[in-house]
Amino acid sequence: MKSIALLAALLSAAPASAQSRTGEVSLSLSGGAAAPLGPITVRRSAGVGSDFGAAVRYGLSEHFDAAFSYDSVNMRKARTLRVEPFLVSLIHSYRLRGFWTPAWRLGAGPVIVHEARPRDTDSQSSFAVRTGVGADYSLTPDLGLGAWADYLFAAHSNSDSREVSAATLSFTLTWRLGKLQARTVPQRVAL
Repeated sequence: MKSIALLAALLSAAPASAQSRTGEVSLSLSGGAAAPLGPITVRRSAGVGSDFGAAVRYGLSEHFDAAFSYDSVNMRKARTLRVEPFLVSLIHSYRLRGFWTPAWRLGAGPVIVHEARPRDTDSQSSFAVRTGVGADYSLTPDLGLGAWADYLFAAHSNSDSREVSAATLSFTLTWRLGKLQARTVPQRVAL
């Protein structure tokens, strides 16, 4: 019982600093799993696979971040289906008193869909949208762990291509790199 009380106290403790996150830059690396959704032809030819990615985030305000991310979502079964979205996202974080930070995100951008058939590889460029929810836990003021559940949709680009959608579950490691400072130019003094 004492260990449960200690764990609850640690998880609900106030963070070391409550300074503004505006202008803060962070880098995240993620890894997890992806499962195909959508049309039956996609679900038949692709199975559960991996999802690896990276993102750079910039704090717009205390609760909003902008992010640029790249992911490589690989789903394999009879064929290999790889989805590579390059997304710009808006992330809304709910800053709680403790070290936990729940959030949601919505992003859009170009995507490349690779479908490997037994004899060739077909690539299509299209447009993707991702939405999801997650939570981050601050291990230190500059390092955090997180978990995200997302829905990714890549539209078909022509009549020969397929739309692809996937559910992803990923774990992230985030480094807070610091704030971008405005550069000041020294003034010349006339003598």
